[in-house]
Amino acid sequence: MFDPLLACDRAVFFFINRDLANGLFDRIFPIITTGKYWIAPAILAAIVYIGRGRRRAVAAVLLALLMIAITDPLFYRIVKPAAGRFRPCDPRSGLTGVRCLIGMRTSGSFPSSHAVNTTALVAFFAFLYPRRRVIAAGAVLALLVGFSRVYVGVHYPGDVLGGAILGILAGLGSAALGRSVVLNRMKERPC
Repeated sequence: MFDPLLACDRAVFFFINRDLANGLFDRIFPIITTGKYWIAPAILAAIVYIGRGRRRAVAAVLLALLMIAITDPLFYRIVKPAAGRFRPCDPRSGLTGVRCLIGMRTSGSFPSSHAVNTTALVAFFAFLYPRRRVIAAGAVLALLVGFSRVYVGVHYPGDVLGGAILGILAGLGSAALGRSVVLNRMKERPC
């Protein structure tokens, strides 16, 4: 049976994964998509953020870490297996000619945990610190990470879009809850 959404998802996947392929992207996007390269910048950003907001910022960073500690395993261990979608680079997906630049992953494809986590953090901090520059920088970061997941061959665009929507909901919900329960009780001025 023909599924137009699946056909569209696959067509956009191949456009990004194969048609846009070039040497520069082949070097850049595996770095962007690999979490270990984000550890030092994330720690630096947290230090700068904490330096500007002190106790309230420490609480916000700790709440963000708690949010990821809850949402990451929830989506990775429960939602992905329940969705049961194979990654495009998995031979069981039925796709041929996929360029898989970072190696085969064993977890499911939907939703993209990278998209969930990145957009959750962006939405969380955008809610607490609604500055255009912060929101724009976060949006660019989330778009790059999401695009990289498709480019390197480990996710369909629908996985990234679904992960982004779930991440935004998780981030905004966590920020609203964190603000009402913890942050509003602190005497320092808002972030």
